[in-house]
Formats: sequence, structure tokens, C-alpha cells
Amino acid sequence: VASTFVYVLAIVHLMLTICTNFGGGLFKVIPFRIHGIIEFFVSVGLAIVAYTYFKNNNTDRIFFTALSVVILLVFLLSDYKKAIK
Repeated sequence: VASTFVYVLAIVHLMLTICTNFGGGLFKVIPFRIHGIIEFFVSVGLAIVAYTYFKNNNTDRIFFTALSVVILLVFLLSDYKKAIK
């Protein structure tokens, strides 16, 4: 279940990145700021999932907690207000 969840999350994140309006985006339909907001909520959601759905599996709980922290750090260190040209 955890590996399937991670693969789906990776595909969704790839699609989000491809559709975001920034240098690495191909289709540029999602504003960069919206991308940042989505990343924030994904990090919070992963923390919730780690301590609810995966609470009985120590390995999965640690993995999803760490993934949540990494995504939150990316959110905090990125300047989503900066104009992308």
C-alpha cells in the first residue's frame, strides 16, 4: 500500500511540476504560487497520513514523516512570490 501511494504521489507531483509556470514547466498553466500552496498542503497531508494510516508500521511512518519534512523544507526555502520569466 505504501509503495503504491508513493508512486501515485510521484506521478501527481511530476504532472504538477510539468504544468507549473516556471523554468522547468512545459505547459505553464498552474501559477507558481499555487504550486507552492499545493506543496504545503501535501506536506501537512503526508504528516497526517504518517501518524494515522501508517501508525502501526514504523518504517512507513518514518518514511512519510521524513518525506513530509523534506517537502515542507522545500516549501519554506522556495520563493513562490518571485516572478518567473
